[in-house]
Amino acid sequence: MKVTKYRICLFSKNPDKLALFYTEVLGFNQVVKVDREDDYGYGIEAVKGYKLWIAKHSKVNGVNSNPFQIIISFYVDNINDYFSVLNLHPEIKIIENPTETCMNIKGEERVVGSFLDPDGNCVQLIQLMNI
Repeated sequence: MKVTKYRICLFSKNPDKLALFYTEVLGFNQVVKVDREDDYGYGIEAVKGYKLWIAKHSKVNGVNSNPFQIIISFYVDNINDYFSVLNLHPEIKIIENPTETCMNIKGEERVVGSFLDPDGNCVQLIQLMNI
């Protein structure tokens, strides 16, 4: 068996607002919009070939009640640039500002920060120190 591709799906009561956050605040690219009676959402590309599918779902209401059960992680080249943008949006709840971690494990040194997206999903940004 072999995995050939994967996608993260974020279902939302308001996919338009969520898609705008990932494109306008985080700078990801919208690569597709589907607007059919039985399917409505956006393909958002964080890295070429890897997409978030942000879509409407009839069983989703409000924000995520347990944002820490699943954390979406993005490896970035400059975490401070992202947090500078996030800090311009007081409605975004910062969980942890960029913090060094794993500093005693050679090759695993990193800076990690996390926040909640508009639907209350926990997003973690990671910058590896050894690149």
